[in-house]
Amino acid sequence: MTLHRIPFDAFGTRCHVVLDQPSVGAAWIDATAAIDEVQRIERTFSAMAPGSVVARLNRQAGGAALRVDDECLALLDEADRLHRNSGGLFDPTVGALRRAWNFHVPDLPLWQEVQAALRSVGWHRVERDDALVRLAQAGMALDLGALLRGYAVDRAAALLQSLGVRRGYVEIGRRDVHVIGPQPDGRPWPLELHDPRWPEGTLPTVPVSRGGLSTSTDAAQAIVVGSRRYCDLLDPRSGWPVSSWRHVSVAAPSAMQAGALATVAMLARGEALARLAASGFDHLAIDAEGRTYARGAAWRATEAREAPADVTDTNAGGPGLLRPVPQAAAGGSGWRRYWGGPVRVSGGRASPAAGLAAA
Repeated sequence: MTLHRIPFDAFGTRCHVVLDQPSVGAAWIDATAAIDEVQRIERTFSAMAPGSVVARLNRQAGGAALRVDDECLALLDEADRLHRNSGGLFDPTVGALRRAWNFHVPDLPLWQEVQAALRSVGWHRVERDDALVRLAQAGMALDLGALLRGYAVDRAAALLQSLGVRRGYVEIGRRDVHVIGPQPDGRPWPLELHDPRWPEGTLPTVPVSRGGLSTSTDAAQAIVVGSRRYCDLLDPRSGWPVSSWRHVSVAAPSAMQAGALATVAMLARGEALARLAASGFDHLAIDAEGRTYARGAAWRATEAREAPADVTDTNAGGPGLLRPVPQAAAGGSGWRRYWGGPVRVSGGRASPAAGLAAA
C-alpha cells in the first residue's frame, strides 16, 4: 500500500484526504467521494454559502419560517443540546455579532454597535414547529461553524469507511480531523496541533489512531489593535472576543464532539479546565499567559514546550453575565422555543453525534 495525500478547498481553507491505497487511481476515486461530501455540507449549511439553508434562515429572520430536512433538524438538535449542556456558552446565534465585528481590518467596533448586535443574540429565540424553523427576531443570524467542520470530516470519514477504507484521515484547515485508522505499520498518526503562533516545523504533535481531533485557537483569524489581539470567537454574554485561553485542542470519538468541547472551553474562562477534565478526553490548553495544561501521556509532553510569545490579550467588553434564560411553555402544540423546554423531535432521526454532555 502507498499513502496518498489529496488536497482540496472547503470552508475557506486548504484541506486534505490522506489514504492508504494501492494506486493513485483508487485513492482519487475514494477521496473524491469524501471531498464531495465535505463540500456538500459546506454548500448546504455554512452561513457563508449564499444558497445554504442557514443563509436562507438568516435572510428570513423575523419573518416566515423555513421548512428544513432531517439532516438540518439533527444539526439544530445537536446545537440545542450543546447549548443546554454548556449553560448557554455555546450559542449559534452569535452570527448576529458579525454585523459589528470585521476581522479583515484592524479596527474595533463601537461599544454601541456591539450592544445593538448583542440584542439579536439568543438561542431561545430560535423556534420550531415540526420541520418548520424560524428566527423569531429580525437581525438574528445563525452560524453553525463550531459544529459544522467537525461534522463534515466525521461524515466524510464514515463514507470512506463504507467504501472499505481502513487507514487514513480527513482534515479541514489542519484544525478539524477525523482519523479512520492507524498508519500502514499500525502506529498512530502524529497529528500537529495547529496554531499560527508556532512557526512551521515546530508545531507539537500528538498520536491519534482513530476518532476526532479539533483545535480552537484565538490566532486563526484575529486582528491586532495596539498591542491587543481580538479573535473571531465571540462570547455570547459580552459580544466581545474570548481572551482567557489562547489555544485548546481535544481528541474525542468524533471531530464534532472534539470541536464542540474545544469551543466551549475557550468560552468557559475559569471553568475551562474543569470542563475538559470532566469530559475524560485527552486535551491541551494554553491560557492567556502562555501556561499549558494537558491530559494524556503523549499530550503532557507538549507541556514542556515554551508557548510562543504573543501580544497582550483582552476581553475589552468585560466579563459580562449570562442573561436569564426564558423558559418555553410546556405542553400544547405548534411553535416551540429550542432553549429551555421540550422540543418536538421527529421519529427515526439519528443525532449526528453524541457525547457532548461533558462539554
